[in-house]
Amino acid sequence: MSRTERVLGTAVLVAVFVGVQALVVTYRGASPQVFNALEVGTLAGLVSLVLEFVLIERSDRTFHAQGVQATFLSFVMRLVVVAPLTLLFLRKGSETDHEAFALSYCSTFFVYLCWLTWKSYHAPVQYRARGERPARPAETRAERTRRTAGSAR
Repeated sequence: MSRTERVLGTAVLVAVFVGVQALVVTYRGASPQVFNALEVGTLAGLVSLVLEFVLIERSDRTFHAQGVQATFLSFVMRLVVVAPLTLLFLRKGSETDHEAFALSYCSTFFVYLCWLTWKSYHAPVQYRARGERPARPAETRAERTRRTAGSAR
């Protein structure tokens, strides 16, 4: 993937994020509580986003590369973070709009899914069909006897 493609992809992700945040403001209305919620939700969401990037990169380096499992775990992590904070912002006298916070926080998960789709689209193919694997040479009886000599078999 070239540098231009990476810069363009990053610009598109930023545009999607800003667009989703604008939709949250349009939905909840422009007020100090909504903008406070956007700030808190965006900050918490971007911290979670960095953790998700690290989680996926680590998952890619493992033997099994469980990307789907890592994505599911990151979604659960987001629910564990967003639920208590939303309930905290629900109480009376809170200077933060709870719905705008939840939407802003979860919008970074949408950006994460866009990044993951883009990353997996550009990833090199690693699938090897069973027929393409190199066959092990046939083991002679003498080699098998030498290998298992001294075992309980």
